[in-house]
Amino acid sequence: TAGTATLLAGSLPAPAAAQSAATSFDQWRASFKARALRRGISEATYDRVMNGLKPDTGVYALQRAQPEFQEALWQYLNRRVSDWRIITGRQRAAEQKTLLDRIERDYRVDRFIVMAVWGIESSYGEVIDNPKYMRPVLPALAALAWGEPRRRAYWEQELLNALVIVDRGWGDPRRMIGSWAGAMGHTQWMPEVWLNM
Repeated sequence: TAGTATLLAGSLPAPAAAQSAATSFDQWRASFKARALRRGISEATYDRVMNGLKPDTGVYALQRAQPEFQEALWQYLNRRVSDWRIITGRQRAAEQKTLLDRIERDYRVDRFIVMAVWGIESSYGEVIDNPKYMRPVLPALAALAWGEPRRRAYWEQELLNALVIVDRGWGDPRRMIGSWAGAMGHTQWMPEVWLNM
């Protein structure tokens, strides 16, 4: 039955449960190269980044356990609108007053919106260097592009966007750290947003 299949899939190791393609990662990586080259990514960049890259299959379990889908709304909000976030947010706002003044003046984005996004997305940058929360983006996106069948086209596009960032010299693959889904930096923007901003 479908329920038994779901139960069995949940008990399999992450790569087996998530990877539904008939190809190995190495085969997928070799065939994906043509698409990257069509996108304008140089062969040298593709080979440098993708050859030897191991997919971060740990992302499959993290994808299934997203708190915004596992917790009731009140639980989610209570855990994120904490005393620590409020106190730290006030401190960071005072420290970054000049920058926040400029953002409001030049971009007309309210400082409280900026602070809310920064606080929720990366705890004001506190989690950026914490491997419990952040990981190298390219192996995560490669695993999702190869082995996540429901949104494969989306993950492939985001992997291509990340490769464009590297190809343009805007990011070093070793320093492109983010969430399991490939969102990067203090604001946790996906590669597509980085390219467009």
